Amino acid sequence: MVLIPNPFWGRMAFLFCGGVVLTVGTLLLKSAKETKVLNLQTQS
Repeated sequence: MVLIPNPFWGRMAFLFCGGVVLTVGTLLLKSAKETKVLNLQTQS
């Protein structure tokens, strides 16, 4: 979407939204992995 001819601010909006989605996804994955480790520690 960034390569489609748009004004500069439009391209930056696409990049910003993509960055937000990527950041939230990374934080969710990290949180899920930490929760899994905590569950394994409490079970043993």
